[in-house]
Amino acid sequence: MKKIIAALLAPVLCIAFLAGCGETKAAPVEAENATEEVYASAFQELQLPENVKPGLWAQTEEGLYAAAYEKIADGEVPEGKTLDYEGEYDVMGWRLYRAGSDGSVQALDYAPLPAPTDTEGRTNYSSRSDLEKLFPAPEGGLIALEKQYESWYTGTAENPERDENYWDKVDSRLSYTLRRLDAAGKELSAAALEWDAAQERYLYDAMLDREGRLYTFADQTLYVFDAAGKAQAAIDIGDGWIYNMACLKDGRAAVEMWQNGLRFLAVDPEKQELEPLGELKSDFPELLLSGSGDYDLYYTSGTRLCGWRSEDGAAETVLDWLDCDVSARALQTVTVGEDGVIRGVWQQDDEPAARLTIQKVERESLPQRQELTLGTLYADVISEAVLRFNRSQDQVRIRVKDYSDFVSGEDYEAGLTKLVTEIMAGNMPDLLSLDSLPYAQLAAKGLLEDLYPWLDADAELSREDFFKNVLTSMEVGGGLFEVTPGFSVVTVMGASDVVGDTPGWSYEAFNAALASMPAGCTALGPGIDRNMFLEMCSYVNMGDYLDWGTGTCRFDSEDFQQLLEFCASFPDRKDVLIEEDSSDMSRIAEGRQMLVFTSLYSVDDAVYNDQYFGGKSTYIGLPTATGEPGNVLYPASGYAMSSKCADKDAAWQFLRGFLTEEYEKKLDSYEGGLPLNKQAFRDALDKAMEIKYEKDAEGHYLLDANGERIPASKGGMSVSMDGGAVMDFTLWAMTQEQADKLVNVIESASKAVDMNTTVSGIIREEAAAYFAGQKSVEEVARLIQSKVNLYINEQRS
Repeated sequence: MKKIIAALLAPVLCIAFLAGCGETKAAPVEAENATEEVYASAFQELQLPENVKPGLWAQTEEGLYAAAYEKIADGEVPEGKTLDYEGEYDVMGWRLYRAGSDGSVQALDYAPLPAPTDTEGRTNYSSRSDLEKLFPAPEGGLIALEKQYESWYTGTAENPERDENYWDKVDSRLSYTLRRLDAAGKELSAAALEWDAAQERYLYDAMLDREGRLYTFADQTLYVFDAAGKAQAAIDIGDGWIYNMACLKDGRAAVEMWQNGLRFLAVDPEKQELEPLGELKSDFPELLLSGSGDYDLYYTSGTRLCGWRSEDGAAETVLDWLDCDVSARALQTVTVGEDGVIRGVWQQDDEPAARLTIQKVERESLPQRQELTLGTLYADVISEAVLRFNRSQDQVRIRVKDYSDFVSGEDYEAGLTKLVTEIMAGNMPDLLSLDSLPYAQLAAKGLLEDLYPWLDADAELSREDFFKNVLTSMEVGGGLFEVTPGFSVVTVMGASDVVGDTPGWSYEAFNAALASMPAGCTALGPGIDRNMFLEMCSYVNMGDYLDWGTGTCRFDSEDFQQLLEFCASFPDRKDVLIEEDSSDMSRIAEGRQMLVFTSLYSVDDAVYNDQYFGGKSTYIGLPTATGEPGNVLYPASGYAMSSKCADKDAAWQFLRGFLTEEYEKKLDSYEGGLPLNKQAFRDALDKAMEIKYEKDAEGHYLLDANGERIPASKGGMSVSMDGGAVMDFTLWAMTQEQADKLVNVIESASKAVDMNTTVSGIIREEAAAYFAGQKSVEEVARLIQSKVNLYINEQRS
């Protein structure tokens, strides 16, 4: 419930100052200095063996090294065993490769440490040896950090796999070794880290400084080891947490740590202390890089590479990765040289790994392509789509203008303010990410292009490929002015024997159901008072009372008055008791709560939500005056084309990419949500309904007493009840009934959430007089109608 309320009630900046914008024009193209230097990237594909996906990289003077965990030998298949999948018994291990200057790749004569063996006859003994990190050695060659792990069962059960407390009876041992390798991958020396064997520690990260010392952290302690594995320092970091490590320009080690703020600190192994360098107020570095040139440290933040100076704490943007056709998420082992050249590895999931070089060149030396601008508040959300488009084109490219660059610790809304100000000034981007923007108002003012004609003319896509009701819910005046790859459904669910088995109910039916519950039972969770419920209903039902296409509203209607009267039946804020430690699930199980406010953000949510009422539930939705289903659609990130776009054909080629089956199958790794594309949605359902079965350690299926395979669960959860009792739930593959229920609630929804805080604010302010008994419901409805009608006319003028 908290997640949904947060989504519905999140503050969105009021865009009332769009009023009076008038006609806009395309953003002017700024004249470029022909001799200006800009950063440009060059990619050299590495000729790795097929299906080899390195997990570790290291750049040295001898070349670029890559380590991959892959098949190293054919395994022995048990006699009579039918393989469940190809390669089930392959022997896996680490291989080391070195890439030459021409991109050719050579497998090296590297042998990882052998896995430990059991000499004591321990039960269910298993072990493995892993390559954890690769570093360039200061004297040449490589330093490898390798881990050895052992585990075994200490219980007495004859069949340990059936021991319910199996994992409580498993003992283990962990050790780490520093190995120095020559340029050919052969071991020159090895040194085990001096570690307290009585306490097992997992290293969260590790770094080698320019003198060959190893820095790592575990258990709230920063450890430093010399090249011989001897401990030099153990620095307590208290309640802090280290996110990244790198070397300062002067060679000292530095950490990025959260401790009462995000800080950079230098490590002093001799004094065994951390020296504060400075704070970072607005950025949150995702990758920390060693300093050089003008900066003590470099870091990536979203789509930017930034340089940071300790002397004044200043952070400056060096370049935007997207301008170089690079995704920061696909970067490996990046370094910035003293010459300012950026070197690294590009490793996108579906593309061959490549050596990457970024350096300044004269702009006139680059191929000239038409640019379309895309305005957004958070470029990292859309960066992958922009990158794929730009790399597929040779005549046009999209240039992202990220307005979050204007955000500061003092003004979190500065980016949105700047974007709206530019729209007011007529500098409308060619493309627009609609997060936090008033989509309906922009469309009603004629600032956005109707995309239905483009969709209808598309040779591969049609309206029939998508959920029709979702498209209809996004319309303004019959036109579609945004595309979205996914959506979620905001709804209310209850037990079928209480609320019925068909979505939709009236206020009377709601009250009758609540009256049938035990004394003291509340409709929804603690904290839901009349003002909060009205706020939710305002966002959810906005489309029933306000039509941006025609510029009309009907807040003086009888059904809106009924909504106000219904909200008045909820308790006042001062009468609400908030139970911090009480969950919806426990309150429902104990008969103290009738409904749960929830959402369907993925197909798996249908399985999780079914646990609230033991599988016998209905997505009944919010009550309405007519009894129609109050299930509401919540589109994911929306993208639009300016009606004055410089190249609408190219813009559509970009926008249509969000609607393709291929893109929407990857929603979990992009924006998220249920796929709008019906085929992608069906594929997601099939995956969720696939039953998997339990196997033993050798990969054989486990059988029950009847000789049948045992279905494997998809996880579980525990809920604490009042009095200390615990309810355990096991989640299984989706059933056909759950799938049908999900489809039904999607198709029953006919309107989209409208997060217009100006209108909801008017409703809330005027309704207060009715809730307080100072005005009649008719008077309040007329006042709301008058004020909202004035607001609409201002927005459309």
